[in-house]
Amino acid sequence: LLRSFQSQLEKIDKKFNPKLLQDIEAHEHKINRLLAIANRVRQLNISLPEEYAETEEQQNEQVEDIRQKILLTFEPESNSLPEQALAMFYSAFNNPEELKEITFESVDKKLNYIHNEYSNLVSKTHEQKLKAFNQSESRLTAISKVDDKLRSTEKQLNQARNTYINQTLGEIELLFHIYSGRLLQNMQTGLGIFLDRADGNQKDTPLQFKTARGDEHDAVLSMSSGQISALALSLFLALNKKYAETAFVFIDDPTQCMDEINIASLSDLLRVELRDRQVIMSTHEQDIANYLIYRYSKAGLPHQKINLLQKHRDVVAN
Repeated sequence: LLRSFQSQLEKIDKKFNPKLLQDIEAHEHKINRLLAIANRVRQLNISLPEEYAETEEQQNEQVEDIRQKILLTFEPESNSLPEQALAMFYSAFNNPEELKEITFESVDKKLNYIHNEYSNLVSKTHEQKLKAFNQSESRLTAISKVDDKLRSTEKQLNQARNTYINQTLGEIELLFHIYSGRLLQNMQTGLGIFLDRADGNQKDTPLQFKTARGDEHDAVLSMSSGQISALALSLFLALNKKYAETAFVFIDDPTQCMDEINIASLSDLLRVELRDRQVIMSTHEQDIANYLIYRYSKAGLPHQKINLLQKHRDVVAN
């Protein structure tokens, strides 16, 4: 193995050319220009030398060889003038008398006229570009003002939104703590959940649920799916109790993923806290429906069970 490495190192030493490395480092800042020239030469179907010429004489020979090949790609020029140029010449100088009238003064006037026209053209072009620049600058200034105004408006909206959310959470926090404590009776602390939202102006400031004040751990991360459903239901009921202007509460399958303790707690919460509401719940579990009706009947509250599937069958049958 050592001999193999030594053999490879010898090959590398033979191929390594310090002079080539030195020239590459000296002309490294011209790499883009040299590559562009090489690509242009290859487009002319001219092959570049593959071997590096170390001496200046050899390099000059290679350059001269490439130059001659490039010259061969040029189209030969004709000594005769184009017909268009001849026609213009004959139309301008076909009258000998007019040629005699040409003086140095008239030539100077013509040159001055050409210079003036050129200056006017340059000045006009400059004015057009300056006008376009000023228009672009004005548009950029207007856009910057609009951008600043939009950013300020967004900041104010986020602040107003956060103020409203924090105010709302503050108004329902006690109700939510009580409701979550009743529904989540199997929590380790045996208490309700606290609402916590970090201060900030960002619209995506997260809402967290804490089992204790100052706790950094979000309680949702350690909850089961049934407990999370009960937590969401607690938040919904707290909002409904505080802000609802109608006496109706619609809940779609509230007992999904809940265990028996959560379901019993939910029935007690609905019977006590929402006894002044018309509660309409949907569920696909017959035993859950019977249990809730039983709990409502024990509390002396009116109740009714509607089997939508049976009603649909009756409508189809009739």
